[in-house]
Amino acid sequence: MKPARTYWFAPKRLGIGYSPASWQGWALLAIYVALMIAMPRLLPEGGHFRIVIMIALTIGFLIIAFSKTQTSRS
Repeated sequence: MKPARTYWFAPKRLGIGYSPASWQGWALLAIYVALMIAMPRLLPEGGHFRIVIMIALTIGFLIIAFSKTQTSRS
């Protein structure tokens, strides 16, 4: 018997999209937002290094979020 899979994100009850459904989803979202706010202050100015790091963080967030998202309302 397979253990029940826990989802971090679930479809919204009203509207389109997904929202955090567990503390892990809220924690992932909070860490992502905190890092995106802190990046301009933590990384040196000049070049495209900041943009590359922010894109990498966004891609990482999306990969984790999509893998932990409930895709149907059932």
